Amino acid sequence: MANMIFSAAAGNSEALDAIKAVSQQMSMAPGDFSRVPEAMDLMVAGERRVEVLCRDMGTAGVNLVQTVLEELKKLEV
Repeated sequence: MANMIFSAAAGNSEALDAIKAVSQQMSMAPGDFSRVPEAMDLMVAGERRVEVLCRDMGTAGVNLVQTVLEELKKLEV
């Protein structure tokens, strides 16, 4: 997921399409995972603050977003 976000943020249209597909599937998931697509869109736009990305998420969603952010940090170095 981090690789897709990183590539999409760099303007890769295939990565953007992949994120749209994943987002569509996740938006139908129960609970926190239905909120992850919004966080992914924000990450593509450059947002990295956990408190913004994880608004109204429970533990599972926060853990997923934090993991993605950790991987993004590695890619952005």
